[in-house]
Amino acid sequence: MIDGFLMAMRRDIGYRIAHHGDKLHPEGIKVEVTEISASASPTIFLEAGDLRVEAFAVDHFPVVPAFGFRTRCGGRSVVFSGDTSKCDSLLEASTGADMLVCEALNVTMLRRMIEALKPNAPLQAGNLEDVPSYHISTLEVAELARDAGVGEVVLTHLLPTIASQDAMEAFVCAGNERDLQRQNPGRPRHAAGGGEGSTMTDDSEMFVASLRNRIRAMNELWERAIIDMTLE
Repeated sequence: MIDGFLMAMRRDIGYRIAHHGDKLHPEGIKVEVTEISASASPTIFLEAGDLRVEAFAVDHFPVVPAFGFRTRCGGRSVVFSGDTSKCDSLLEASTGADMLVCEALNVTMLRRMIEALKPNAPLQAGNLEDVPSYHISTLEVAELARDAGVGEVVLTHLLPTIASQDAMEAFVCAGNERDLQRQNPGRPRHAAGGGEGSTMTDDSEMFVASLRNRIRAMNELWERAIIDMTLE
């Protein structure tokens, strides 16, 4: 796979080295590959001093193999789930771990997205309906962590993602500026809420206000899901 990637990128690599000269060392693109075998139980593939890094197979079918990782150092251990559904190998690797860094699927939010898409984007909705089959839900993460006696849980690779209001607003404003320059170069612009220098128009202000409400609702669903992870 790596050989194929390097072959596909060979012209781009050559162009960049030719353009930047000695600023880019030709050895910097070379890759040393260490193959890791897939096994249900954690298996050491890297040792450096007191650090031990282990790999284990997880269930992300049809992606085979898919890996999770466990690190041990100084008497502490951290498990990284990788992409996975709830499976016995992740439970085994997480047993007694000080920390589990695990992906998490917000089922409630996903269902709402699917229902919202069905009328006008049934194909996209159908694709999203396949997502729960190979990802682990927030509740399942909580159950697994409880059963494994994990000390602390960190959620990552959140599905759907937690929306960044600042990033979304910046995206809308940038797109609005480009559209105005291309289509309406003489149209006046003003800052949202008064002031000068903004690229916001009345239409984009209304869109951003609506966007804020949707982002707030989405993030509240994530807060609710995390609260629900507190199991008795």
